[in-house]
Formats: sequence, C-alpha cells, structure tokens
Amino acid sequence: LEDFAVKAGDTVYFHHEEYKIREISKNEITGKIDLWLDPVRQGNHQIPIVAFTDNEDLLKHISLERPNFIVGDEVKYKAKDYTITRFDDMGNNLKTVTVKDNTEYLGGMITGSDVIPYRLESDLERIFENQIYKHPEQTTEEVEIKKAEAHNFQIKEETLPDKLSPSERLNNNLEAISMLNRIERGERDLDITAQ
Repeated sequence: LEDFAVKAGDTVYFHHEEYKIREISKNEITGKIDLWLDPVRQGNHQIPIVAFTDNEDLLKHISLERPNFIVGDEVKYKAKDYTITRFDDMGNNLKTVTVKDNTEYLGGMITGSDVIPYRLESDLERIFENQIYKHPEQTTEEVEIKKAEAHNFQIKEETLPDKLSPSERLNNNLEAISMLNRIERGERDLDITAQ
C-alpha cells in the first residue's frame, strides 16, 4: 500500500465521532482501499469501513482535525447543560443535531431532548457553547481581521411586521409553522419558499 495521510493507530473524525484507525487494507472485490475504524467513545458500537481511492478521496470522508462539536460533547444551550447525542444529514443541505437535557426527572427515567436544524458548522458555534472542548486561542491578528469584516445587518422596512398587512403576517406565520412541522416529521424535500 502506498503512503496515505493516515496510518493505523491515528485518531480521525468521521460523522462527528472520534475513531482510531484499526487497519488500512486493499479490498480485492471493489479495488478500493478500506479504512477500518474503531470507536473511541463508550456507547458507540459502530465499526465503520471507509472505502477510498487516494488521499484526496479519503479526506472527503474523514477529518484529521477535531470538529468543533462531536457526539458526547457537553454544550450550553438555552442557558442549560445538554449533551450532543447525534448528528443527521436530512439532505438538501439541511442537517440536524440532537441534544439531550442533562437534567433528569424521576431518577433518570425522563430526560428532555431537542432536535436543532442547521446548515453550516459555523451555525453550531452560534447556537452552542462547548463546555469541554475549546479551540486554541486566536492570535490578535486573526481577531483584528474578524473585526474588520464585521458589519451591521440592515432590516428592510418592507419586512418589518408592522409594515405588513394582517393577512401577510398570517401567511408568514403559517409558512413558518408548516416549515417547523415538516422539520419535526423529518421531511427531507423542502419547497422553494421554505428555503
């Protein structure tokens, strides 16, 4: 086998989970290289096999860098402590993250959970505060660059609720409720108006 970006024993991230590489072997049937992964997190019993052809293909499937949030992370959400329990890709560029409320009722028999839709990883940083994993501190140069990019968002007058007629406000509210219901049911195909 040729040199790859990873080797047996390395830590990699796949679908927001941490894994150790068990072995890298050639699959005689598919002709591709198989990456066998062992889960690190207790409670994760999946042993994925990632098929790839070269380093570029491999790095589309796995990450060598830890994502900001992985399953098992404790996060602050709505001023309460939650634990991330799963990530799902709903298709159509919409993803969800499921969080479990760390507050238990009736001796742990009842716990609350929320399914939160998002599109980009950066959306998660605005929603959560990670209680366990902190990124290395940014240099002052990086902070200055971010300050220079910041600008105020302008709300257009025609979108203000008091500028809309009652029927337009009702239609907007009905569309929003319909969208939330579809997300809750897990419908993957969103219509154009919902996007």
